[in-house]
Amino acid sequence: MSGAIGILRLGPRPRLASVAGTTERLSYLVPCPCRNYHGLCSSVLGRQRSHITFRTFSASTAALKRRTTLGSTKKSIRDATPLGTEKRRKGSSLLQTEGPTYVKAASVSGEEMVNAIESSRQQGALKASSVGTILGSDPFGNPDPFSTQLEKAIMASSRSRNGSNAESTASGDATTIPDVQAKYLVGIAKWESIRSKEVKIKNITPKNRPKVNTLEHGLDRVLFNPGVHWLQDPRSLVYNFDPYLRSICPPDNFDYDALPAYRTSSLDPALLNIADVHRAKYMGSTSSMTSALSQFYYLISGWKPLKTSHLSEDFSSQSKSFTKLCRAPTSVQLVYKGNGIYAVDADKTFDNSTVLMQLGKSMEKMLTSTHKEFERFKKANSWQVTKEEREQLEAFNYISVDNFVLRSQLDCEDPRLPGKTFDLKTRAAVAIRLDVHNYELNQGYLLRKAHGYLESFEREYYDMMRSAFLKYSLQVRIGQMDGIFVAYHNTARVFGFQYISLDEMDSRLFGTSVMGDECFKSQLRLFSKTLDEITTKYPEQDLKITLDTDEAKQSMNVWVETMPLGAASSSRGRDVQVVFDEKGAPEMQPGADLSLWQIVCFSNVNKVPIVGPFELSETGKDDWELRYKIAELKKPHMMNEYRQMLAQQAEVYADNDEEAAIVAAAAAASGEVVEEIRKSKREIRATSRRDSMRAMLRRISEQGRLKQEAEERRQADKEFMVWEPKGYTKVMDASVVKNAAQPLAGQQETAVESIAARMVRRLREVSAKAEKRSKSSPTEKKPEAVNKGQVAVRSQDQKKNEEDDDEDDKEEAPRIATIYYRRGYDSKMCKLALDDLRLIQKSLSSPITDPTESARMEHLKEAHVWLVKSLNRFDHVRFKMLEVPVRGIDYRTLDREHLVRIAKLMGQPEDVYAATVSDEVLRKKLHTDTARFRSKLYLEYFHNWLHKVVALKDNVKPYKTMEDFLAVDNPRALIRAANGINVYDRMVRTLEFAQGMSKPDAAKKALLTQVYYAEQVFSDDELKEMGFHPRIFDPNEIKSPRDILKDVGTKFQPSDGTELSDEGQVNEQDASGEQAVSSEQETLSAPSPQ
Repeated sequence: MSGAIGILRLGPRPRLASVAGTTERLSYLVPCPCRNYHGLCSSVLGRQRSHITFRTFSASTAALKRRTTLGSTKKSIRDATPLGTEKRRKGSSLLQTEGPTYVKAASVSGEEMVNAIESSRQQGALKASSVGTILGSDPFGNPDPFSTQLEKAIMASSRSRNGSNAESTASGDATTIPDVQAKYLVGIAKWESIRSKEVKIKNITPKNRPKVNTLEHGLDRVLFNPGVHWLQDPRSLVYNFDPYLRSICPPDNFDYDALPAYRTSSLDPALLNIADVHRAKYMGSTSSMTSALSQFYYLISGWKPLKTSHLSEDFSSQSKSFTKLCRAPTSVQLVYKGNGIYAVDADKTFDNSTVLMQLGKSMEKMLTSTHKEFERFKKANSWQVTKEEREQLEAFNYISVDNFVLRSQLDCEDPRLPGKTFDLKTRAAVAIRLDVHNYELNQGYLLRKAHGYLESFEREYYDMMRSAFLKYSLQVRIGQMDGIFVAYHNTARVFGFQYISLDEMDSRLFGTSVMGDECFKSQLRLFSKTLDEITTKYPEQDLKITLDTDEAKQSMNVWVETMPLGAASSSRGRDVQVVFDEKGAPEMQPGADLSLWQIVCFSNVNKVPIVGPFELSETGKDDWELRYKIAELKKPHMMNEYRQMLAQQAEVYADNDEEAAIVAAAAAASGEVVEEIRKSKREIRATSRRDSMRAMLRRISEQGRLKQEAEERRQADKEFMVWEPKGYTKVMDASVVKNAAQPLAGQQETAVESIAARMVRRLREVSAKAEKRSKSSPTEKKPEAVNKGQVAVRSQDQKKNEEDDDEDDKEEAPRIATIYYRRGYDSKMCKLALDDLRLIQKSLSSPITDPTESARMEHLKEAHVWLVKSLNRFDHVRFKMLEVPVRGIDYRTLDREHLVRIAKLMGQPEDVYAATVSDEVLRKKLHTDTARFRSKLYLEYFHNWLHKVVALKDNVKPYKTMEDFLAVDNPRALIRAANGINVYDRMVRTLEFAQGMSKPDAAKKALLTQVYYAEQVFSDDELKEMGFHPRIFDPNEIKSPRDILKDVGTKFQPSDGTELSDEGQVNEQDASGEQAVSSEQETLSAPSPQ
């Protein structure tokens, strides 16, 4: 606290020295006690917009004495003078009055100020006045906010030193207790108390509980080491865990029906049986209870802010409150199950199944299964999963609290942890979460650092604090677990893992675990009391309950809607259709009744009433009592208020992307301007901060995708380095080992080589070299050093033997020609030996009879299953495209033999690759001509091979125009045709999402876009010379790729406001890099007419 204003007011009034030239910083509290003299005060002290204004300025004291006299305003100023001051004569300076003046003095600490004030109080210096205490009043008798804060500090300091909070607060510090709206009250409402220490939690262990899963792949060491654990160290590229975890199985390839089906709490017979045995009135699960309990925590804690002090300063100015989605009203369904038991189910009105929910199930299976076991649950192998495995029961933990019986699924266990069990969570990166329906466009978003605002684990941790920590902590407490295991990903790859204990979550949410435990008990009891009030009025009925906590005061509205047709999760209401109004809010069922309850509360901590956020001591010695009141209200416009609340709830839960597509389609149908309709819809916020964030994240994702592609190319022919407790293990890419015509240098038959095996192999190699050296040269005497500083000179025979060894090493590592391709379904860069590619091509034209080649082909079908299945005997152009590199760095790795081979394949004249031409010149020439050669291949494919690939026949009429190809409607044939020039599934899906096309139309446009750019490279004379004239695309009709199928799809632009590229994608190119993605990577591009 800077300044000693409060202290100066306790002593004699300060006198200002009227020394010319001195400068003081003066602070005046300028009141206007009466509205009649408002203009008068303004003429003297400047215009005041409020009755009390605190003005601070610096000026020369001598000049101030000569400025602004009272003049004829003496009477008005005298009326505004504080009581007890002397009347001043006419013309006196304003600064010479005896009224208290606030002068900023030297800085003192807050503790010194409190001590000084308390000392003055004990000496009787502070006396009560007619208005109030001097400390709590300004010079004119009005309450002083500054003094009020000081009074609070005094009381808090006194309570902390005396160890008791029994001291009553001053009259100026009276706490305003919230209360219900009495004018709408129905019946009688009284204050009641909850003491959390009296609430008991009973753990229920079921008989024959199924076995709980355990972590695989060595992930258990994350449990005992705090912080984030990188899957792959970004600096050394060493894998800390199994590289198998890096790639995530796409949702389309995983059979989710092979997993045990999930049962809601109302459909769980085991939970119903336990509730009946323990005579519970309500039963629920973590998925249905956490959202409702979160609302009760907001109510009890008074919207207590999060603890973010441990984060870096990038987040010091960021919000400390919960996200808008968390703060939104939440709904649950109370389903009557008979025998006086109700089941609490989550309301699924606004729930939409997303890829994140699907990946949560498959990734959980991946983390708790071995390689072979996880492969069985993919669609290609799911037939191996038995019926018993599909119907296997999940492991649950049950607790009993008051009238509740709650269950929590147990994902994983480790007996070494204090709590034994823990929960598995998968956390998608921020770019995925903000645009989940276009997640494939943001799969390039990477977590590259530990700290920072974006692309960091810290950002994901911060977002979890605001959006998920409260829910996670409730789930862990219901399950009596130890914490959560988090896997960070971007739906395509995993970045790292982190174990977060319950104590750590409590420190971020509540400050201490004591407060977390106490709040959890109070939440459950208050929820139970609320349901008792509701079921008393509506016994044995299905109900929809919506909880809406007021952010302005410590109050909650509980809306109860009866469901005459039955709840959606009940047997009789399963087929009931939910109807939405024009604002997106669900309509009530016919004949439904609506009621409203209001809950208000405050806390007594050590007998001191507190409204709003509060703290509890870590020692657990604080006496906390929750005072609450539940009252039923009857408002005249209650239905309108309820609809408005549902509309706000729908706005938060609504999907902006889908809404935008619907609005655009409605505008096109009605002929109205899209922008005008968007302005009338609050859900569409084209210029909002959220959309700007999406645009920025998409740009970052595109940059990350380019970096990832470059890294994959660099590492495609290298070993994976995997950390082990006493070193690291080299893991070879199994596909490269199986596909290579002959093993690479130092490559072993097995994919994984242990440390011991590597040491034995190395010893054998050294022994073999030593034996060879001893046989090839006679025994020589080692040179002896005569003196200590003399240098031993090696003999000529010794040098010759070392050179021979180097030559032997070179002979052991022959260079193998390899090609790169991008796998279609997940866009992963893969490496394949050139000889293996030719073997695949040979197998498509004629059967293989050689046993060696047949065995190699079996390995290829297993390691490169997608490539082998996607190729056909008419993919003549595709094989050429795969053989010709694209990047300059790829040409630099080729020797003379392969350069000449590529030159002949491209049809280069013989003088280009003559013996007199150096390798470097030849590389530059081939690199320069590659783009033009690939464009020629596109045109050759369309005119000579496309019709054969589509029909898989030789005697088919070729396509002459674009319309001939557009008449094809076979989806499989179109995907096969697109793959013929390396247009992969990801490009097709991009057009599906971005422009609202069907899969066949997206495949057509993706293929024709590549052909269009290829045709623009050549002039009419060049096309005639190649035999590809007339042009496929009429220049008068097709002026850009946007004109291809321009009337197909919704033409929906991305939410970030940026336009897509002319290819219908965000710089998405084919696997071999048909077009440039970055000049820094030396990739080639077919030039665009623009």
